[in-house]
Amino acid sequence: MIRNKTVVTEEKFLKFNSDMFKQRTLPSVLLGVIGMVIGLVCIVLGILLENLLIPGICVGAVFIILFGVILFLPNIVKNNAKKVFSENYKGKSQAEHEYEFDEDGLTVCDGKGHVLADGEYENIEQVLETPTDFYLLADVRACVGFIVDKNGFTEGDAEQLADVLKKAVPDYVVLDSKK
Repeated sequence: MIRNKTVVTEEKFLKFNSDMFKQRTLPSVLLGVIGMVIGLVCIVLGILLENLLIPGICVGAVFIILFGVILFLPNIVKNNAKKVFSENYKGKSQAEHEYEFDEDGLTVCDGKGHVLADGEYENIEQVLETPTDFYLLADVRACVGFIVDKNGFTEGDAEQLADVLKKAVPDYVVLDSKK
């Protein structure tokens, strides 16, 4: 049996969302700059090729606006995550989760002992391991899951949990701390 008590703060929740965003997208700055360069090239081509002046400027402007917005996606994601944290935890600054892992599955309870999830590992689509946490994702596309703090073990340790999860969940990814 492996047991863990994790305190999810707004900071930890925002890091989870940031890691999910980085895992699933190209760096937004790179993507934004590439799109804006394409937009400028379209505008220049439109000016140089007189018969494509209006379409070139229109397409270029759309690229610049669209990819300019992409530059701000990390801030949009962060603000949305703050809103979700506030709604989910009803103004509290943190929430406690208690985890019990064994060979067959896991149980997740809130700080008051109410069961939030109980089931087999097949319900976990993906595990992401960071230097400080495990993210157990029940829905990868919606980034729905649980954060397990590597410093929160009350029985067992992070290495034991990693071994269990690697055997039970086929999609196990170790995230580089530099990402």
